[in-house]
Amino acid sequence: MPYKPNTVGERERSNQFVVLWFSVGGAVFSFANLFIGMDNMLSAVAFGSMAGGPLSVAFGTHADEYLQSLLKTGLRWMSAVLGVYLVALFILASGDVANELGYAFGGGGAQREAVGIEALAMNGLTVAIALTLAFYAGFAFQWLRDRWDASEDE
Repeated sequence: MPYKPNTVGERERSNQFVVLWFSVGGAVFSFANLFIGMDNMLSAVAFGSMAGGPLSVAFGTHADEYLQSLLKTGLRWMSAVLGVYLVALFILASGDVANELGYAFGGGGAQREAVGIEALAMNGLTVAIALTLAFYAGFAFQWLRDRWDASEDE
């Protein structure tokens, strides 16, 4: 067997997947924590673990082609969510100027609701968690799709 110095071994590949799935758990917990509101060490660990996937894309040069394809799918999903978010911000920003939207939100309750949605959309933590969840959703979707395709071939 020829020696290949940059080949990813089975154990290293398995460790990479463990880190990524642990990061998925951190992202899901961080999303749930938006509603729960815990402020302890567990939420800090969840924030730190969320970084596993995006950092694997940025610095994960020692991964095999399959893992790189999963990470690339997650990155595409994250980019799509970011694009939709930026379009929504454009609509919100231009809605402040439009008279029709001002008249539509003129009623007290609707105006408070619109301000609450805008405040949530401008929250950096919410955006970071949403983008990270989109990354892991794309990663998991591609992983599950590959599993189903492999099981159908057998």
